[in-house]
Amino acid sequence: MNRLVSDAMRQQIVYQTICCLIFFILLSNKTKAQVIPCDSTKINHYSIKDILHTLSKNPVQSDCYFEQVIENNKYLKSDSIEQLFTIWQTVSTNLCHVLRCKTKFCANQNHTKKCETSFSLYKQCGQNYFEKEMSIYATSCNQFNCNDLDTILNFKTQILPLTEAKKLSSLLAQKGCTNSEIYFRSQEVILEHEPNFNLLFNQAEICKKLKKYQQAYSFYLKAEKISQIQEQKSSCYLGIAQILEKQKEYAKAKDFGILATEADNKNQESFVFLATLYQKAEQLCSITSDLEKCALHLLIARMYEKANKMAEKDLYFKKSNFDALFKNGIITPSSKQKIACFINIEIELNK
Repeated sequence: MNRLVSDAMRQQIVYQTICCLIFFILLSNKTKAQVIPCDSTKINHYSIKDILHTLSKNPVQSDCYFEQVIENNKYLKSDSIEQLFTIWQTVSTNLCHVLRCKTKFCANQNHTKKCETSFSLYKQCGQNYFEKEMSIYATSCNQFNCNDLDTILNFKTQILPLTEAKKLSSLLAQKGCTNSEIYFRSQEVILEHEPNFNLLFNQAEICKKLKKYQQAYSFYLKAEKISQIQEQKSSCYLGIAQILEKQKEYAKAKDFGILATEADNKNQESFVFLATLYQKAEQLCSITSDLEKCALHLLIARMYEKANKMAEKDLYFKKSNFDALFKNGIITPSSKQKIACFINIEIELNK
């Protein structure tokens, strides 16, 4: 009886010992390398050994797993993360997604040399996949200047959402890229959703500087339409007049220049514009008679006078030869003269 009890106890002890050994073996293996679930709240506590072990098991959520590890693990060194990206690219069925994450990581960490390579590879995925948010990562990368960004982000058919457009516009402004093509596109998106006079007018000015005259013309008209302030309207009319003058539409340029002076008679720049525009008639128009020459120079002198440019006013009054013509009776107090060509204005011949 005692022998039976003793044998039973011995078997129980052996069994417990084996269980303990198995437990410690399993625990030891788990400590060396364990398979990690795709859980961003826990994943940053694991070592590179655990991570690589998980990769060897081909986890079902491999893309999710890689993304969470790289974005949330604060303990991994740059070389380890580079190693992860290399492995991810070989096992993933969605290479574009891998390159997207790599590009984002490089930009956020300011790995400038890797930024360019990542973007170059990522763009090979095609413009349809080139996600909107990538513009933010590209702009954050210090290596890229304004011309680089225009090249990298040259996705002409893409329409940015408003929030992304605002972020992009702000970042580009901080980099001094307000004359870039991509800045222009981001502003277009913002103005579509939130019309604003200052933004519309500034965008028109940028387009005019970039010689995008059709877009500039459109922005000036939109800005003028929503403004209730005459001075602002005058500035828009002047901007349009300057565009038309560049396009050699001199008659239309004159009309908008006059609109600018009528909307705000204190807009000296608009009077200077008209004076300069009228001077073109000396080369472009057939003005041969003394009276017509006198009328043209008097008109230019009056524009300069209203612009408070007295030296220029005196110069063109002298060129009009008004005093001599009046003294010789060619001009009388009631004399008028029409200036032909694109000017097409009749003026009184007096001081």
